[in-house]
Amino acid sequence: VLNNTNNYVFDYNKLSAFNIDTNSLPTDRKIINCEKIIHVNEQYDGKHIAVFFATDEYEDSVKWSDLQNPIKDAVSIAQVLYDRYGFDTVIVRNPGMRDLDKKIRTLSEIPFEKNDQLFVFFSGHGYFSEETKEGFIVASDSEEDYAYTYFPFSRLADLLSKQSCEHIFLVIDVCFSGTFFNSIATKGEIEADTKGAEIITGDYNTSLLNASEYRTRMVMTSSGKETVSDGVIHSPFASALLCILRSSNQKILTAYDLMQAVQNVPPYPKIGAFAGNEPGSNFFFILSE
Repeated sequence: VLNNTNNYVFDYNKLSAFNIDTNSLPTDRKIINCEKIIHVNEQYDGKHIAVFFATDEYEDSVKWSDLQNPIKDAVSIAQVLYDRYGFDTVIVRNPGMRDLDKKIRTLSEIPFEKNDQLFVFFSGHGYFSEETKEGFIVASDSEEDYAYTYFPFSRLADLLSKQSCEHIFLVIDVCFSGTFFNSIATKGEIEADTKGAEIITGDYNTSLLNASEYRTRMVMTSSGKETVSDGVIHSPFASALLCILRSSNQKILTAYDLMQAVQNVPPYPKIGAFAGNEPGSNFFFILSE
């Protein structure tokens, strides 16, 4: 059972913005020795880190109602990634706009090496401006009439694309999350805009051979330009993710395996890539031995 702190198995240089306190960890949990994480073969060795930004309480309660499941979703997915796939995890709960920006920038303090992986997950409210044709993460202190209090998808993509980590997989479970892709934000879903994030369509079966050699900047969203359900126990999108992560006995799951598991969940998730991704890349969830 997870404790009530935001972070429970994450200890890389005690990153200043995350305020890591390993003394508060449950006694039955230990920091993973990164030298002894899964060894399928040498190309998959490395640290596996998951960072969750989950918001279910909002100061502007007139515009943004509180939600039931974002933090529960984050905790459940973090738990299974730690238990089954060897990820070190941290959960950032109800971040304000400035705190959100600071924590994302602080990821650059992690001493990433070649085969390390970074999984980033957002859950909560999302917003789309018809005026500017841009999508946003709603922070806990975002205010309805002040656009600068929302966190733009474009800034999120820019900050993550510049991280030193070679392999990054971003997952966004908020309303209008598909507007992370310019093709959806500005043109519906007809024509891709190659200046922004691009949707990947077609056959998701890609070879694992040498995939770790290619720089990964992948993103999966729970919707296109639509609202999404908060759900009952979990959001529908999170429920589908949890189902495959908990039940699969495959030695290696990929980002595309996760997409196949959620692709029929209304209003239909999207998967794609943003700046810095290289053709042939992938992201791996390796079952612990």
